Amino acid sequence: MNCSPKYLLIKNVHDGIVAPTEATDIVHVRGDYRYHHYLCDHFQDVGWGCGYRVLQTLCSWIDSESAPPSIPEMVGILNGMESEAETWNRDNSRTPWIGSYEGFLILDHVYDVSCRLLHIRTPAELKEHYATLQEHFTNSGSPIFLGGDKDCFGKCVIGMCKVEASLQWLILDPHYNGTLESPEDAVRKGCLKWTRTDELLEDSFYNLLLPLGQGRRKLKTSSPA
Repeated sequence: MNCSPKYLLIKNVHDGIVAPTEATDIVHVRGDYRYHHYLCDHFQDVGWGCGYRVLQTLCSWIDSESAPPSIPEMVGILNGMESEAETWNRDNSRTPWIGSYEGFLILDHVYDVSCRLLHIRTPAELKEHYATLQEHFTNSGSPIFLGGDKDCFGKCVIGMCKVEASLQWLILDPHYNGTLESPEDAVRKGCLKWTRTDELLEDSFYNLLLPLGQGRRKLKTSSPA
C-alpha cells in the first residue's frame, strides 16, 4: 500500500499567520512539525480520519527524523496486531475513529516520550487550565491533540492567546483535502485560524493530549511503501 506523501507536507504552518489584534500572552509551538491532513499520503480517510491526521502532525514534532506511523499501522497498534497494516486493503470498510485517549495509547506504544491527558468537562473549564496550557507551550512546546465527545472532529492546537477576556487558540484543521504551497497558502485556504474557545460545543467534554517532549521510536513499525 502506498502511504508516501501525496501532497507537500507544509512545515511550521503557524509561520504564515499573525495573532489577533490586541492579543496578549501569545504562545505557540516550539520546534518543527509538518501539517498532515486528509489524503496527504494517498490514503483515503476523508470523513473519518481527522484524529489520525492530528496524531501524525504530533508525531512529526516528536520525531522529525522518521515518518509518522501510517493510519493502517496505527489501527494495527490499537488492535494489538501489526499485521493489520498488511490486511487493510482487503478489508477497508472499517473506519475506526480515534480521539485523544487512543492517540495517547499510540504515542506510548511507538515513542519513548511522556504525555499528559487533560480532561475538560465543559469548554468553560478551559479558563481554569489556561496557565497549564500556557506553561505547556512555553516549556514543552508540542502541538496538542484536542478531541471531544459530542464534538467528534479532531483538532490540532498549535498556539493560544488572550484577547481581552476571551481565550483563543490557533487551530490547524486536519479536514483539509488539497494542495498547499506555503504556510501563507494554508492560511488563505482556511487550514489555520485563530478560534475563540467559547465557540466549542457547550455540552461536549474534551480531552487534550499533550506530548511533553521529543524522542525517538522505541520499536520498529512498518515503513511507508
